[in-house]
Amino acid sequence: MAEKLIPTDHGFGMQRLPLETEYFEAYNRDNIHLVDITQTPIECITETGLQTAAKHFELDVIIYATGFPNMIMVAGSQSVSGSTNYPRAIETGVEWVTRLIKHAVDNGNTRIEAQVEAERDWQKEVIQAQERMPFRQSKSWFTGYNSNVDGHETGQFRYQAYWGGAPRYRSFLAQIEKNVYSNIDLD
Repeated sequence: MAEKLIPTDHGFGMQRLPLETEYFEAYNRDNIHLVDITQTPIECITETGLQTAAKHFELDVIIYATGFPNMIMVAGSQSVSGSTNYPRAIETGVEWVTRLIKHAVDNGNTRIEAQVEAERDWQKEVIQAQERMPFRQSKSWFTGYNSNVDGHETGQFRYQAYWGGAPRYRSFLAQIEKNVYSNIDLD
């Protein structure tokens, strides 16, 4: 069990450490089963659970962490929240989004959407920040690796978090606000 929980594709601290109380001890409980999907990949979701290459698992609940449509996410992909102090990052995002929504409401706007060019510029910033990180080659959520999804294998990078630091992130948000949200369509 311990061997399966030890990462072999990156060094210590290159990905988020599971340091929660009794995290490792939980795997020794009778009702916990570790499934290594690199050895027995998930084949499909069934009416009663999920099927791996080796076994069917009966499940009461499957949680998909896919995000939500029509929602401003303050701690979503390409934000600083995954690469810094999470509560502080969320606070930064919530405060900024609150001011954005207040601005929209005060101006009679009912729709908020980032302009395509602004999205491209931010994506370039996110990519540049991640490219200088030592973990950029590791098999991780942070790099978009998922052996069960076509196109998300080793070498097919996705950029999930912003690694430019919280101060730089806050300065980007401040500049957008200073420019009265000029790179956001408000209708």
